[in-house]
Amino acid sequence: LRRGWIDCPLWSSETAASLDKVETTMRQAVRRAWYVEQHGKAKMLDDMVRQETWARHQDGVVANEDRLPVVLEIFEKHRHSTDHALQMAFFLGDRYAIELGYTPLGLQERAGLNFASQRTA
Repeated sequence: LRRGWIDCPLWSSETAASLDKVETTMRQAVRRAWYVEQHGKAKMLDDMVRQETWARHQDGVVANEDRLPVVLEIFEKHRHSTDHALQMAFFLGDRYAIELGYTPLGLQERAGLNFASQRTA
């Protein structure tokens, strides 16, 4: 929560989002902000995954990710990382990592977000 605003990440490079997608994204952003207020700002990747898992499960979002072993391996290797670039590359995947100038981790688009959706809250 910065200056009374909650960031709601929608990528302008994606095709137009449906109203349902926009509403879901907004609800998750509000839930993340509440979680931060209750638990403090996440610093390590592990903390961020815990926060994202909670926010997604509150909204009933569950992903079916068939590459879970690859994502789990990368998560376990970097779970204590506080490096912002690595965290964003993990959650968003290689496509966005490259677009943002970060080092890719060998992950599909939104792999870390899908990983969080599969974990138990």
